[in-house]
Amino acid sequence: MVSKMKIKYEKYWGDVDKMNNLLYISTVMGPRYKLGFVDYALKRGYPEDGKRGRMAEDVNKATFALFAHYEQLWKSKQSKNASTSLAPIVE
Repeated sequence: MVSKMKIKYEKYWGDVDKMNNLLYISTVMGPRYKLGFVDYALKRGYPEDGKRGRMAEDVNKATFALFAHYEQLWKSKQSKNASTSLAPIVE
């Protein structure tokens, strides 16, 4: 049983290069944690791994890119709603 658990752990958390950034991005999007927590968690989980700085930077870039995409979609939706909500006044 323990060996199966260890295999699964190594599959998802063992190698920094193989980890899915969405795990960290979802942590950033949560209401309790921010980007600083991701950096802290990487330092605690991989204290001697030189790749953790790159991983933290990748998560940071992906989070900001996701936010920029969301912001662009929101602005285009707002401008579309503003143009359709202005009905001409007819007397």
